[in-house]
Amino acid sequence: MADPFTALWRRVSPAVARAREAKLQRMREQLERAASRNADLRARLDRLRAETERTDVARRDLIEGLLRHHAATRLPGDADPAAAAAWASRSAAYAGARGAWMAERQAGRPDGIRERSIAGLTWSIPDDRTDPGSLSHRMLHRQWLPVDDIAEVRPFATGGVMLDIGANIGTTAIPRVVLGDFTRVCAAEPDSRNYACLVANVLANGLGGLVLPDRVAISSAPGTARLHRASGMGGHHLLVDGSSASEMEDVEVLTVERWLERLDVAAADVRFVKVDTQGWELHVLLGAGALLEARRSAWQIEVSPAMLKRAHSRPEELMALVSAHFTHMRELGRPGAPPWRPAAELPEVLARVQEQGRFGNLLLFNLG
Repeated sequence: MADPFTALWRRVSPAVARAREAKLQRMREQLERAASRNADLRARLDRLRAETERTDVARRDLIEGLLRHHAATRLPGDADPAAAAAWASRSAAYAGARGAWMAERQAGRPDGIRERSIAGLTWSIPDDRTDPGSLSHRMLHRQWLPVDDIAEVRPFATGGVMLDIGANIGTTAIPRVVLGDFTRVCAAEPDSRNYACLVANVLANGLGGLVLPDRVAISSAPGTARLHRASGMGGHHLLVDGSSASEMEDVEVLTVERWLERLDVAAADVRFVKVDTQGWELHVLLGAGALLEARRSAWQIEVSPAMLKRAHSRPEELMALVSAHFTHMRELGRPGAPPWRPAAELPEVLARVQEQGRFGNLLLFNLG
């Protein structure tokens, strides 16, 4: 005769089994519904990405079409010869580069320079290594200009004066003037080869006096510094004191405030500042007190935590400075990014950028 516990278990166990089976069935149904929802979300995300890509392509085509039209319809009188002459009288570097360009036009294209027509504009490009993916490679082989950035930034920054700090050969400064977005662009570029091409591109496209190229680096204190000349035209950067590199040149350094004095530009007239200084972004901001205090300009900065560290800058200090002078930011070139987010969320952005081993392209501005 079975003991009472065994008899009880024989009666209960089928009920337990049925309850367990019902529970497993419910779990399976929940997982199937979740999988269905996830599949739907993935499909919606794919559709959003496709729509974003179509929008980006349309926007890119629009900007390139506008550039071609404006370049084709420009008149000689669109330049500002008086401003160009005044700038040549104040900038020995510009006067020398302009004279060299005029002489070279008579003698033919100078050695070490490649020329291309992109979006209806003439471009002189330094003869660097042109590695795949490099700036020069993109321009020479893909007819590349930063039209995506320009399209994203235009609603936030037009009118008045633009400062292009780390202007390279003018890939942003020149299109923005040709599009009629700013009355004047002041372009700072310290590398001698890039600067020669920047001046050539300004003059070849009839923009004398509208783009003012200055061979200077911008940092947190005036003086002189050594510039590391990279193998590619987009990688040059200042060296911290005591550092050295295989190829260097000495360059003049000014703060934003001192540079505006030399340009004879009032901080109140500046509406947009683009900063691409390979890690020296914090130094640029630290020397821009009056301009930041005015809170009238949007700033576009490329930030790499690794490059900040190379420049002996602390990301925490950059975050504090951004939060103190800007209310909002936008991540450029990131599909699906919100139109804006609080500037106080910069730590989250930099943490993600660092984890991904890339740089952040940020637009900083004030709302309200």
